[in-house]
Amino acid sequence: MGVKLFAWVGGLALFLGLVLFVKLSMERGWISRELRTAIGFAAGIALVTAGVRIQGKKAYTVLGQTLSATGIVVLYGMTYAAHDTYHFPGFSEPPVAFALMTLISAAAFTLAVRLRAQVVAVLGMIGGFLTPILCSTGQDQPLALFGYIALLDLGVLAIARRTGWNYLATLAAGGTIILELNWHLPRVHAEGLTAEWVTAAVFLGFAALFAS
Repeated sequence: MGVKLFAWVGGLALFLGLVLFVKLSMERGWISRELRTAIGFAAGIALVTAGVRIQGKKAYTVLGQTLSATGIVVLYGMTYAAHDTYHFPGFSEPPVAFALMTLISAAAFTLAVRLRAQVVAVLGMIGGFLTPILCSTGQDQPLALFGYIALLDLGVLAIARRTGWNYLATLAAGGTIILELNWHLPRVHAEGLTAEWVTAAVFLGFAALFAS
């Protein structure tokens, strides 16, 4: 327990250090925003790569998982920064940022199974559920939204069944309900029965998915 605690504290300190470095470089004008973003992505990829390599050594399993989880968080953060803060060409387009965050979630799920790292699976799932919110275009596209959530839930359920981490299914169900309500509540009065029927169909569909 002591080894795990200090490993995760170290991972958090490393992530906060990167965040503070980026913040300080912005305030002092040390490096351009393009270079800051490039360094952030390079650091995230390097952390994930180092985690995978180190995890193969039995004595450093926890360290490998910590580095991989930290790298995933850094990649999520840099993608969101490039999309919402810096508005880089390409990244500023919601479909591009959405696709990249989806790819990061898929990579997190793959790493979680390979490394037997539950925290990486949880981070990937959280990032997956936040992606539609962070990359929202403001347009109403329920088919695309709930289709994406269904694919995300299928991925989480597949991991839960393969690894025995059954609590992931519960967390995924909670995230699904939150996104359903986030879509439904603003439309209750504006769209009347149409929104009610769509919501009912979506709730029943996801209920069947998690019950199967």
